[in-house]
Amino acid sequence: MVTVHQLTLTAGGEDLVEQASFQLGAQDRAALIGRNGCGKSTLIRALAQPESGGGRISVPKNLKIGYFHQDLLSFSSSNSLLAVVSEAFGDLLFMRKQYEDSLLEESSTTDLDYWQKQADLLDELTRLDAFRIEALVEETLKGLGFRSTDMEKPYKQFSGGWRMRAMLGKVLLQKPGLLLLDEPTNHLDLPAINWLEDFIRRYPHSVLLVSHDRTFLNRCCNRILEIDQKKLWVYKGDYESFEEQKMTRLEQQRLAWSNQQKMLAHEMRFIERFRYKASKAKAVQSRIQLLQKKDLVAEVKESDRAPRFRFVPNRKPGKLLMELDRVNKSFPGVNILNGASVQWERGDKIALVGPNGTGKSTLLRILLGTEACEGERKLGHQVDLAYYAQHQTESLNLKNSLLDEALRLAEHCTVQEVRSALGAFLFGQDDMDKPVGIFSGGEKARLALSGVLLARSNTLLLDEPGNHLDMESVEALIDALQDFEGSYVLVAHDRYLLEQACNKVWYVMDGKIHVYPGPFAAFSERWGEPWKTTTSSTPYSAVHSVLPNKPTPHSDSPISYHEQKESKRKWAKAERDCRKTEEDLSKAEEKKARLLEKMADPSHALQFELLRSLQNELDETEQLIGELIPLWETQLTELEQLHAGQSNQ
Repeated sequence: MVTVHQLTLTAGGEDLVEQASFQLGAQDRAALIGRNGCGKSTLIRALAQPESGGGRISVPKNLKIGYFHQDLLSFSSSNSLLAVVSEAFGDLLFMRKQYEDSLLEESSTTDLDYWQKQADLLDELTRLDAFRIEALVEETLKGLGFRSTDMEKPYKQFSGGWRMRAMLGKVLLQKPGLLLLDEPTNHLDLPAINWLEDFIRRYPHSVLLVSHDRTFLNRCCNRILEIDQKKLWVYKGDYESFEEQKMTRLEQQRLAWSNQQKMLAHEMRFIERFRYKASKAKAVQSRIQLLQKKDLVAEVKESDRAPRFRFVPNRKPGKLLMELDRVNKSFPGVNILNGASVQWERGDKIALVGPNGTGKSTLLRILLGTEACEGERKLGHQVDLAYYAQHQTESLNLKNSLLDEALRLAEHCTVQEVRSALGAFLFGQDDMDKPVGIFSGGEKARLALSGVLLARSNTLLLDEPGNHLDMESVEALIDALQDFEGSYVLVAHDRYLLEQACNKVWYVMDGKIHVYPGPFAAFSERWGEPWKTTTSSTPYSAVHSVLPNKPTPHSDSPISYHEQKESKRKWAKAERDCRKTEEDLSKAEEKKARLLEKMADPSHALQFELLRSLQNELDETEQLIGELIPLWETQLTELEQLHAGQSNQ
C-alpha cells in the first residue's frame, strides 16, 4: 500500500498541488489527470523518489518502483536493442552468468552440498525464467511494434520515438511493485496501445499513469485521481464513471454552497440587527463564534477556460479534392506504397490508420506534394492545403517571442488577426513577448495549431494534432473539426478523437490504401479493431468475439436522449463486466494448462511435496473456472437481452 498524506508540491515558488492525500492498493490501476501544467508530472516524480516527499509519502519497505518518463529519451547506447532492454533483468542475468560459468569449470568434486547448491540454483533460475530472458524481451518489444530484424540493431540508430518505446518496454519488464507511467502512449501507434492496454489490465501490482487518451483510461483504469484547482480528488472506476461522479459531486457542492449562503445571510442579518443592542450582545457574540468555527463549503469555481477556436476556409473547393493513381513509394529496404490508388472528395473527414511503418506520415506528405513518389497525384480545383506535422513543435524557433513565431507561421495575416488567434488558444497579453522555449509541450502544440487555423485553408492534413494536448484542448479540437466546413485527413492514436471527428477511414496495409465508407467507430466495431495482430495480411481479417455487436439505436427512435444515454451506459458496463470475466476465465484456463504440464513433467515424478502443492493449486483453479463459466454465461445473456431491447426501439 502506497500512502500520500497532505503532500504539497511547488514549482517556481507557486503551489501546484495543496495537501494531496490518497492511497494506492496492491492492484490499483489509477490514472492521474488534469490540465497541462497542473502538476501531474511533478506528483509522479515525487512518487518515484518517495524519500523527497518530506515524510508525506509512505511506501512499503523494499518496494520496487519503475518510472517511465519523457526524459529517458536522452539515454543512448551502442549496444543492441535486445541488450539494452535486457538490462531490466540485470541481477538475474548476473546469476545466470555465474551458473553458466560454473558449468564451464571442470569439477570432479563429489561434495553433495556443492551439487545440491548447483541444483538449487538451477531450480531458482528456471523458476525466474532466467533462460527465457531474451525471448521475453523480444516478445515485449514486438508487442510495442518492433520487428525481429530490429533486435540486434544498435540502440543509438533508432529514432527518438522508437527509443521511447524501448525504454517503456524496459520499465515494464522490470515488473515493479509500483509502476509509474508518464504519458506512455505518446510514441505508440494503435496496435502498440492495444498491447499496452492488455498488459496493464493483467498487471498484478500497482499502476499510476498519466494519459490524455480517454479510451485508454476507460480500458485500463479502475481509479481516477484528478488535480483540479490545486486540489486532488479521488474517484473509483474508469473515466466515464469519473465524469458522472464529478458531475454529481459538483451539483451537490453547488446545492450545499447555496444553502450555506442562505444560512450565512440569515445569521448576518441577525448579527447586523442586534450587534449594537446590549441585551443581545451575548447572543450575537455566540453566533459569531459559531460561524468562525463552522467548516464552510467552498464555492464551485469554474475551471480555467478551455480553448475555443474555429478553422474557417477562405473558399469552397471542387467536388474532387485529390486523386492518387497507382502510386509507388519505397525507402531502402522498406516498401511503403505499391500501386496505391484512392480518391478524396469534398466533405470527406478521413481517419488515416494502420500500424507504424505502413507509411501514414509519408502518405500525408505525398498528399501535400512535398514527398516525391512514382505514379500520379491530381490536385482538385481551388484546393488550399494546410499541414500540421507530427513533430511540428520541434521545428518552432524557441528564441522567437510567441507573437513573432506566430507571425512567422502565418505570414499573410495581420498582427491583430494573429493576436486574436492566439487568444483563442488561451495565450494572454502577457505571453506575447515571452520566448517560445519557456512554454510547455501542450502550449507549443497550441501555437503550432494556431498556424493551421490562420492559414484559412479548406483542406487540412493533420498528423497527430492531439499530441501534448490535455483533454479540454482535445475536446476543443474535436469541436473545431466537427464544425469545420472543409475536409481533412487525420492521423491520430487517440481513438476518441478519431471516433468523434471522422466520417470515413483509410487503412494503409500491404502497400495499399483500403477505404471504409463510414465513421471510425463503425469501422472498429465491425472489423474487430483490425490493427490487432492477426495471421491474415488483409486489414479486414477481424478477431471475432462471441460478444454481440454494440447496438446502435435507429435515428428515428422515439426514446429520449437521456434514455438512449442510460441505455448506452448500461450496455458499456455490461460489456466491460463480460470482457473482464472472459479475461479472468482465459487466464484461469492458461494457468490450468501450465499446472497440468508441470505435473506431467517426468523430472517431478518423485517430488511429492511439489506434486501435492501443484494438485492443490490445480483444484483451486478448476474451482475458479467452475465459478467463472456460469457467471460469464449470465453476463452474455444479459448483453444479448440489452441488444434485443435496443434493436426493438
